[in-house]
Amino acid sequence: MEGRVSRRGALSRAWVSSLVVGGMLAFAPAASAGDQATAPKDYAQTALNIIPSGQPGGIPPPPGADTQAHMYDGLTPLFDNVTNSDLTQYFKSEKFGISTAGPGTTEAVPRPGVTIVRDSYDVPHVTATTHAGGVWAAGWIAAEDRGALLQQARYDARVAAIDAPGLDAVDLIASLKSFQPSQQTEDALAKQAGVLRRAGPEGKKVLKDIDTFVKGINDYLEAHGSTAAPFTRNDIFAFNALKDQFVGEGGGDEARRSQFLGGLQQRLGVRKGYSVFSDLRQNINKGSPRTVDGHFRYEHDPKKPGAPGSAVLDPGSFTPTPAVSASATHGVSQPAERPQASNEL
Repeated sequence: MEGRVSRRGALSRAWVSSLVVGGMLAFAPAASAGDQATAPKDYAQTALNIIPSGQPGGIPPPPGADTQAHMYDGLTPLFDNVTNSDLTQYFKSEKFGISTAGPGTTEAVPRPGVTIVRDSYDVPHVTATTHAGGVWAAGWIAAEDRGALLQQARYDARVAAIDAPGLDAVDLIASLKSFQPSQQTEDALAKQAGVLRRAGPEGKKVLKDIDTFVKGINDYLEAHGSTAAPFTRNDIFAFNALKDQFVGEGGGDEARRSQFLGGLQQRLGVRKGYSVFSDLRQNINKGSPRTVDGHFRYEHDPKKPGAPGSAVLDPGSFTPTPAVSASATHGVSQPAERPQASNEL
C-alpha cells in the first residue's frame, strides 16, 4: 500500500502517527493531499513509485488492479538499459496531490474535516484538518483496502505477541489458518495499554492515536454493514507484534558466527582476530560507492573487543536445542516453508 501524508493543522505529532500506522505492517496505507490548491509544498524534484501488487486488496480484485504490475513488468526486458524516460513511463508520480494520475474521485466519509480522493490508480490521497482526522482516515482506508487481510491476520497475529513456541504468525496468515486466542492471551495483550500509560504524555498520545485508528476501521465496517467483531486495541498490539516478527526476520546464526570469531581470536589474538572478523563482515566499508554525502550511524560495531554484552563463544562449545521437543510436536503438521518475496503481505 502506498501514499503520502499531509494535514492542514498540527504536525508536531507526526511521529506518533507513524508508530500507530507503522504498526499495521503493510495493512495501513499512508495518504497524501488530494487538493492541489491546499497541498503543502513538495520539495522533491522527482518522486516516483510503483507497487506491483496494486492498491486494491479486496477479494476478488476489481478490474484494473493489475495495472501497476503490468507497468513494473515493462522494466524486466530492459535489464540494465533503463533510461530516465523509462522511469517516468513505468513508474508513477508520488508527488503530493493527484498530479498526472487524475482525475480524482472523492470518497464519501462520515467524518467532518477529512477528504479522501482516489486517483486513477485507486491510491487514496487524504487531506485532514486535524492530526486525529489523518489517523482516523488511515484506519478507514486500511479497512477498505486491506479488509480481508485484516480479518485473516487479527487473531493469527496474537501468536507473534505471545511468542508461541513452534508457531509462526506469518505462516499461519499465509496458509489461511486460524488461531483462536484464549482469555489469557487477551489479558496479556491488554497489558500493553498500561505500558503506554506509564510511558508518560507521549505514551498516552500513542494510545489515543490507536483508539482513533481503531475507530476509523470500525466506522468503515459499520458503514458497510460488516458482521465482523469490532476491532480493539488488542488487535493493534497484535499487529505490532506481527510487524516485529516479519520485519525482524533474519539472524539465527549468531552462535556459529560467535564461535568463528572465537576461533580467529584464539589463532590471531584478541584484537587482530576481531579486526579480521570485522573486515569479513563488510558492514561498514569506507571504499564502497555512495550516492549521498555524509555518514549515518548504522550497524556500528563496538570500537574494541570485549564490550559489555558481546560475549564470544569458544569454538565447538555450542549445540543448538529445538525450542519444542520432537515428542511434543509428534502428529502435528508443520507450516509449509514460506516462499521468499518482498511485500508478501
